[in-house]
Amino acid sequence: MRARSGRPKPLLSFTGLVGFMGLVGFVALACVSELFADWGNPPIHSILAPRSVLAQAPSARPSSAGSTPAGSTPAGSTPAGSTSETLPEPQESVTPQGFVPRDVGPGEPDPSNSVSRDPAVSRDPAVSRDSASSNSGHGGSSQGSRWRSALGLQTEEGLPMLGVAPKFHRSIVSDLRRGQSRRFKPVGTTSVVFRVYLGDVDVDAAFKPATREHPRGHRAEIAAYRMARLLGMDSVPPAIAAKVSVNRIHAQLDPSFRETWDDLADDLVLQSSGDVDGALIYWIPRMRELGLESPSRMREWSRWLNQTHDLPAEQAALAADLSSMIAFDYLIGNWDRFSGGNVQGLPSGERLYIRDHNSAFYEPLNERLHARILRHVLRVQRFSRRFVTRLARLSKRRLRLALEDAGPLSGALLSDAQIEDVLERRQTILTWIGSLIELFGEDSVYTFP
Repeated sequence: MRARSGRPKPLLSFTGLVGFMGLVGFVALACVSELFADWGNPPIHSILAPRSVLAQAPSARPSSAGSTPAGSTPAGSTPAGSTSETLPEPQESVTPQGFVPRDVGPGEPDPSNSVSRDPAVSRDPAVSRDSASSNSGHGGSSQGSRWRSALGLQTEEGLPMLGVAPKFHRSIVSDLRRGQSRRFKPVGTTSVVFRVYLGDVDVDAAFKPATREHPRGHRAEIAAYRMARLLGMDSVPPAIAAKVSVNRIHAQLDPSFRETWDDLADDLVLQSSGDVDGALIYWIPRMRELGLESPSRMREWSRWLNQTHDLPAEQAALAADLSSMIAFDYLIGNWDRFSGGNVQGLPSGERLYIRDHNSAFYEPLNERLHARILRHVLRVQRFSRRFVTRLARLSKRRLRLALEDAGPLSGALLSDAQIEDVLERRQTILTWIGSLIELFGEDSVYTFP
């Protein structure tokens, strides 16, 4: 009888060890996938599948030689991390595979083909607003009326403004034009903003002037509103261009802020005429913080927009607004949404106002900022069919038509490079939606009307 060897017998054979390690790996992968789902991110398979989305994501691009710097980049500064890499120009007519717009019939009028007469022009000589008064002798077929007609502001009823029905965007724009300023009250916390109390109309306004920190932020506000109108969004407050005398602001400054005038005036970018360019934006009378920026609430509403979680019926309207807001922010390059105070809604909490866009259209948009807003888009797997349909129809021609006239401001609202960036980001969104349709089906992706 042979003696046993002194070496201890291994607890697991080689084959058993390999099997055990495989099991551990599988469990780890499942945990990571669930972690992504918990944070509202797409499941792992849907992140890996549409690689074309990331490939088509617009990289930061320096301004073209000889072009005027645009967007809200602070004067004299350039965001770190920008590169010179460029991507092929997207085709205007491209739509994602699987994308089939259903709510646009062949008989729907093309808003860019109609021309109507301008609304009333302001009677206030100290406040010039975007209008076509200089072309009023040409039968009303001016650039100003062209963009207003393109945005649907000349329709019989127009689009109702969220929260103030039966007020429509068209009538609010008209009131902003006609109202005469009575008082300017500083309300900005991190930037110069005035609440303007208007007379003769039943609306007030926020005036965002050109400042040293945001020399073109007012243009971004106006461009964002016009783009929102092209997309049929009722929750972006109307914004028009305005040129205001600095002497008028000083004379009508709220008395409790007289001592701060020197600091306020030092931030303003004055024209040689003594005027300040800016955006006059509809003042939303009633809204409240919804707490949607906290980590716990972001995890909650991210699940509403994820295919692996149920959408509570009572949160459907708010979820639709969040979905469109995230896509809209990516489209316009607005990286400042969740920095605080920019996610507010109706007092009931049922709907969301989409406002404060002076950091949009940043050019060049560096890789870090682009990755931030793209990350939010890749969390969204439920979209509005109507929003996506209008997004797919957003062509270079329609953008230029809507943005070419800046009223009393000189030049176009956006540069050619900014428009190209918008179209590239548009294609990225459509490609992402197309890949989601391949994974989950059209009806599941178009959760909202």
